[in-house]
Amino acid sequence: MRASGFALVSRFEQCDADGTPLNGAARFILKIFNPPPSGPLDYLKKLIFAQPGHFRVIVFIVTNQPFGQSKVTVSRDEAIDWLSSGTNGLPNGIGDMQFTSAYLTTALIYEFEQASADSAAILTQPSSLTGKMHLQKSGIWAALERP
Repeated sequence: MRASGFALVSRFEQCDADGTPLNGAARFILKIFNPPPSGPLDYLKKLIFAQPGHFRVIVFIVTNQPFGQSKVTVSRDEAIDWLSSGTNGLPNGIGDMQFTSAYLTTALIYEFEQASADSAAILTQPSSLTGKMHLQKSGIWAALERP
């Protein structure tokens, strides 16, 4: 069997420490706003006195080949770059293939914590949340359960 598969990367998402996404537009803003600013003055205060922020990106891997974990650490910037390095659809050779029991789908969740606006975001290892908890809090789990 020929090795094949693809990866699907979610948007970089800001969430609370318990995995709950921030409300509204703040969910996908890459700056630290936890909770979201309530107005222009609050926005400026948050820029000056940034609070810690939590972020995640979820990568779905669909492949017919087993793979394991590596010791390579992913940075926040690398995870953001994944969004601009792919395509908006599958090549015909992959998109036309049948999804059979030979394929496995795995969700890789990269969680980052940033202490302040001027500090680097650090990959959280291990996470205090399970993969299922991240998928539930993000709303993806419920979408996957729908018939």
